[in-house]
Amino acid sequence: VSSLAWFMSNQETSFVTIGQRVLASPL
Repeated sequence: VSSLAWFMSNQETSFVTIGQRVLASPL
């Protein structure tokens, strides 16, 4: 369970980071 929670948290963090990068430098 802890591994799954960590994976989901990591995925969410990655998604947020990508979103911020896109907003910071839109195509």
